[in-house]
Amino acid sequence: MVILITGGTGFIGAEVVRLLLREGEKRVAVFHISPSIKRLEDVADQVEVVRGDLGNFSHVLNAVQSTKPSVIFHLGAMTSVPSDADPAAAMQTNVMGTFHVLEAARLYEVPQVLFSSSIGTYGLDIRENVIDDYTLQRPEIFYGATKLFGEHMGLFYRREYGLDFRGLRYPSIVGPGVRALGGAQYTLLYLHHSG
Repeated sequence: MVILITGGTGFIGAEVVRLLLREGEKRVAVFHISPSIKRLEDVADQVEVVRGDLGNFSHVLNAVQSTKPSVIFHLGAMTSVPSDADPAAAMQTNVMGTFHVLEAARLYEVPQVLFSSSIGTYGLDIRENVIDDYTLQRPEIFYGATKLFGEHMGLFYRREYGLDFRGLRYPSIVGPGVRALGGAQYTLLYLHHSG
C-alpha cells in the first residue's frame, strides 16, 4: 500500500510522514513543489519524493500514476497571507490543485482522499457556541474561500463518484520552525519570546 502526501515536505506533511512511518507504513511518497526536504532529513531514505506543482494537472496525474496510492493526504496549499496577497496563485494552487487531486483520484481509482482544510472557512460572525457541520461558513479571507471551495468539491466527488473524501479544518498551526504570517503570528511570537 502506498500513501501519497501532497505538501509532504511542509510542516504538517512532514509530521504526517513520521507518524505513518512509526505506525509501520512501508511506502510513503511525498509530492511537493519545493526542492527542499529539510524537514524530512531524518527519514529521507524511507520516503519517495515526487517533485511537482499542484497547479499543473500533468504533474499531479504523473504523481498519482507513478505511485499508485491507496490514499492521498492532500495537505499541499498556499497559506493565508500569501493567498490573500496573490489570489490568482491561490486559485491555481488551492482550488485547481484540489480539483487536480480529486480528478486524479477518480481517474486512477484511488479510494480515499483526506483533505486539509482550515478554520478560515468560517467568518467572524459565528453565532453558535458550538461549531459543527451545519454552522454557516462565510470566510472573510481569500484563503478561507479557497479551502471552503475545496471542501465542496470533495463532497461533490463523494456524492457523484463514491470517493471516500474526508476533511479536517485545522485552527492556527504553530510549532518549531513555523514562520507563519498573519493571524497566527501572535502565537508564534509569544512562544518565541516566552520560551
